[in-house]
This record gives sequence, structure tokens and C-alpha cells, in this order.
Amino acid sequence: MAESGYGDVKPTTGTLDNRFAPDAQTITDPRTGVSQVTATQPGNAFLLLDGDPNAPFGYHPETGSPMTRSEWESRYIKPDPNNPGGVGSMHWSPNQGSVIGTRVQFTDLTEFRRIFGDLPMDRVGSAGGEYIGIGGGSISDRALGPNQVGATELWDVRFAENPQLPPGWTLEISMIGEAYGLDGGGLQLVIRDADGEGVRLDTPEARDIFQLDKW
Repeated sequence: MAESGYGDVKPTTGTLDNRFAPDAQTITDPRTGVSQVTATQPGNAFLLLDGDPNAPFGYHPETGSPMTRSEWESRYIKPDPNNPGGVGSMHWSPNQGSVIGTRVQFTDLTEFRRIFGDLPMDRVGSAGGEYIGIGGGSISDRALGPNQVGATELWDVRFAENPQLPPGWTLEISMIGEAYGLDGGGLQLVIRDADGEGVRLDTPEARDIFQLDKW
């Protein structure tokens, strides 16, 4: 696996917000005084999609070994110029997380469903996000960041009855690119409004298009 440019070590970096860091913890047995390093408990959604609890930060692009938190941060966290070395921000995967040349936008849901209608759809994590997985795929296929290691929510996604896109809106499908130390290669969907912005799945407009049911 090689992520030219995007996944290279950066000259300056910040740290990952601990709320989203599935870092290892050191537990001391009070009876023996022996310390043991244990991984943060992975969530049910992460495990259902074949996430590797031994590689919460993905794999090193050159060696294929599981990355440590600091190695991951050096590639995917941008520094806060006002607080160098402090909590930084995600260096989001380029091209909206898609392989270049694979983003296809539909204005006609009937045509989309004619082509892709039999593929299963789901959503990992909060229903307030924008992206939907289509056609199955593992955590690695979806190139999900370490903030999803603890994910407990997995949603079955279906088209609502008589779904309609508002004027100027599109439904975009694309192939997921390599990101965050994971291979990608799966497929993703996102609703885009008339300005081309992704639409949260918990908005009234999105609920007129998709129905989400928790697994």
C-alpha cells in the first residue's frame, strides 16, 4: 500500500483529539501490581464489518505493519497554528474520499435504482453523517478513520417510499480511495444539494429519500 503525497509523513503535525483516539490503555492489576497494555474496546459496528482491533490506526503504507497512534498522527493530523503540538485537525482524504474519476452523480433516482437498486446499503456511526456504504465491504474497504473503531451504531439504509431529489440535487456514487492506512475500494453514496454540499442523513430532505433502521 502506498499513499503518495496524502499519506506521507508531514514536517509538522498536531495530535488526534482523544475523543476520537482508540489508543491503548495501561491497566494495573491491583492484586499483583502487574501492568498490562490493552486495546480500547472496539464497537459492535466495527467488528461486524471485520475491523481489525489490533490495528485501530490502520497499517503502515510501506511496511504493512499496524501503525501506532503517533505514526498515524504524523500522516493524517494537521497542526493548529495557534497551538503547535496540541490537538490538530483531520487531514481529510482528497477528492471527497473518492478515487479520482469515479464520482458519478445521478439526478434521476429511478435510473440509479435501475442500475444499483439490488445492492445493500448501510451507514456506520451516527445517523447525522452524510455518507452511506453500498454493496457491503469491510472497515478497510471503506477506509474509515480511527474515530470509527468504537462505533456501536450500524444502520440499514433503504429508499423511502416514492423518493424524490429536490431540484438541483444529486445522488453521488463513487469508489472509496486509500486513506488513513486502509485500502479502500468499496463504494459510497452521498446526497448533494444544489450547491454541491453533502447533506446530513438526519435532515427532513434526506429522510424523504432514505429510511434508516438501526441494526
